Amino acid sequence: MSKKGMGMWLWVIIAVVVVVAYAVFAAYADMWPFSQSVAPSASPSPTASATVDTTGWQTYTNTQYGIELKLPPIWSGYQVTVIQYPNWKTLCFDVHQAGEQGYCIFQLVIFTPAQYQATEVSQPTVPAPIARNDSYVIVADYNTEGGGQFSDFQTARAKEVPEILTTFKLTK
Repeated sequence: MSKKGMGMWLWVIIAVVVVVAYAVFAAYADMWPFSQSVAPSASPSPTASATVDTTGWQTYTNTQYGIELKLPPIWSGYQVTVIQYPNWKTLCFDVHQAGEQGYCIFQLVIFTPAQYQATEVSQPTVPAPIARNDSYVIVADYNTEGGGQFSDFQTARAKEVPEILTTFKLTK
């Protein structure tokens, strides 16, 4: 093979390495769940508000993490997906109409106290917890404006998240 041919292959290899390195970086960057605007709670443990009537709301319970919250009737058929990351887990809450792409309307991010402390040091944008106990620190991640990918139905559900979070409580 000529020197010119080898030089071309070297450039192709370099280009492939750069593209792969960028893809790995992008995948890692997407692992950080707090990329949206977040409205952290001023209170470490939200309680049900006297102004939110939760009559007829359905209760979501997760016994593993000791979490309970209520969802309005329009959230009927919601799905919760557990996503495992290296230093935390998220409970991704999704509701959408038939034929729509599902997206995470809001997520509860579950840390151990040590993981949260380490994340707080390395990522100063981590929101304040909405609740904590000896086992877990819970952070809510959401954007009440929805997102460009959300349908009108999903954007309306995103606006309900602050009310939903007022019903959040730890059960253990």
